[in-house]
Amino acid sequence: MSEKQQSAKNVAKANSTKHHDFLHGIFWGVLLIYIGVLFLLVKSDQIYEDEWFTYFFFGLGILLVTDYFIRMFSVQLRSASCMKLVFGAI
Repeated sequence: MSEKQQSAKNVAKANSTKHHDFLHGIFWGVLLIYIGVLFLLVKSDQIYEDEWFTYFFFGLGILLVTDYFIRMFSVQLRSASCMKLVFGAI
């Protein structure tokens, strides 16, 4: 077997066992958008500067709980960890 064929075989094997978790990217994207909206609201004086952390943690909790329930009801993305639910509930 040539080196090129062996390399192609290794790549195919790695791709078949690799788990694609698209929710990970969506989670971080929504979190960054949420932080941007919070900063915009602070700069436009809709939210006071000393209370934006309250809104941040409230939104983060909602995002973590939502992510947990999406993963719980999705067969492909199900995980045994419930830490996101615990941190989201706190």
